Amino acid sequence: QSLRNIADIISKQVGQIDSDLKQKSAAYNALKGNLQDLEKKQTGSLLTRNLADLVKREHFILDSEYLTTLLVIVPKSMFNDWTANYEKITDMIVPRSSQLIHQDNDYGLFNVTLFKKVVEEFKHHARERKFVVCEFAYNEE
Repeated sequence: QSLRNIADIISKQVGQIDSDLKQKSAAYNALKGNLQDLEKKQTGSLLTRNLADLVKREHFILDSEYLTTLLVIVPKSMFNDWTANYEKITDMIVPRSSQLIHQDNDYGLFNVTLFKKVVEEFKHHARERKFVVCEFAYNEE
């Protein structure tokens, strides 16, 4: 074979190897990103973490016609404010119904029981006080 043919063959093979490397690199980076997302959901801040792993059935009032339980993320610096004032955020909050479920370095996860008809009002006033009310529906599965 001529030198030109050999050079063309080598060039094609290098091009193929280069495109294979790019595909495998993209797949690796996608998997790495997915793994980081999963780790973040399991060990990250309460704001990004999957809460289903932290809560249990006893943290909730289930099957009630009038009552519901909400999960609230409170900054660690505001724990005292939460425990002293959560009953006053709105009317119709069950007294002494809040308990600390889990805490990390920056936040604590609390539950609170209240009447269903004041949920939206509670969410609004809690947001004003820098408390994060989580959209979470307990599922035993």
